[in-house]
Amino acid sequence: MSYRSLRYLLGVLLAATMGACHKDNGGPVTPPQYDKNYYGRQAFVIALNDTYQNYDSALKKGRYIDTLASPGPYTTFLLDNNAVGAWGYQLPDNINFLLSSLILAGDHPLKGLPYSRNQRFATLAGNHVYVSKYPAGTDSATYMVNGTPVFAADIPSTNGHINVVHQNYPNLERYSSILAYVQGSKDLTFLALALKRTGMDKMLADTTMTWTLLAPADAAFKKSTDSDFNSYDGLLQADTAKLARMLRYHILSDRTFYNEFIQQLGQADSLTVTPILSNAAPIKFFTASSWPLYGNYFIGPGNWDQSTSPPTAHPAAIYSPVYMTNLWDNIAVNGVVHEIDNILLP
Repeated sequence: MSYRSLRYLLGVLLAATMGACHKDNGGPVTPPQYDKNYYGRQAFVIALNDTYQNYDSALKKGRYIDTLASPGPYTTFLLDNNAVGAWGYQLPDNINFLLSSLILAGDHPLKGLPYSRNQRFATLAGNHVYVSKYPAGTDSATYMVNGTPVFAADIPSTNGHINVVHQNYPNLERYSSILAYVQGSKDLTFLALALKRTGMDKMLADTTMTWTLLAPADAAFKKSTDSDFNSYDGLLQADTAKLARMLRYHILSDRTFYNEFIQQLGQADSLTVTPILSNAAPIKFFTASSWPLYGNYFIGPGNWDQSTSPPTAHPAAIYSPVYMTNLWDNIAVNGVVHEIDNILLP
């Protein structure tokens, strides 16, 4: 149903309701008075679209239905039924946080934004979303929110614009810093120790800077053939300059979501990724589609085994502790963390 048809239908229904109001003695009564744009607000646009019925139920449980029925204006990143389905049959207890983390105060049409990556907006939850706009063809654009593609942009309502996220629920900004994420992860205890020993923990706690951390999980350290890396004792005894060099090879300037690596790669054989380690050979991001490698990987020059013919690649993929659970796009105030399953070597 088009927006114009929706407004017309609501107007007819409202007029019929008003005409049916009578006193017991047959005289007319004054119906409730609403702003003329009331039934064009986001709460009603959402309620009348079957594609959003699960999200509508979530709004009602989280009591944000009244928010989106108020004058606003608001900019909403709405989840269609496929994306909300990731929550399962029972809505999570933190539904208010999940909803409010994708609603912005004010009207921010995506089509009016400049072409730029990770434009930051405050949400009703008090955290932030990061919106990217990319050119597509000669006169169009594509959008991402927190690294997740936007399926439909700038659906109009009388109290702001709605943007639809399809299938994948975006990760949310949950951490005060990259260091806070690392220290709170049960999978990154080796990395946390290495950061502490080198003093680089302070850098990743600094919210005036922005980083992307390719974070080797504990399993990556344990399988290393380097005795300085594969045990706590090794890390405690290792030369701190060596540890710092390894760590700096896993840190990138700025915030890059996982889908941005994929988008920038496009149809090329590989994407050059530059770490903050000075004078180091770049990391390569690539897609593999033949045994034994399938999917997307990061690799450094030192991840090639030159003793075999041809050389054997030992790249790093996104760490997945449980099937279909990929630890990418963990969003902090000062960047994003992607956990990986191997140590990258310059």
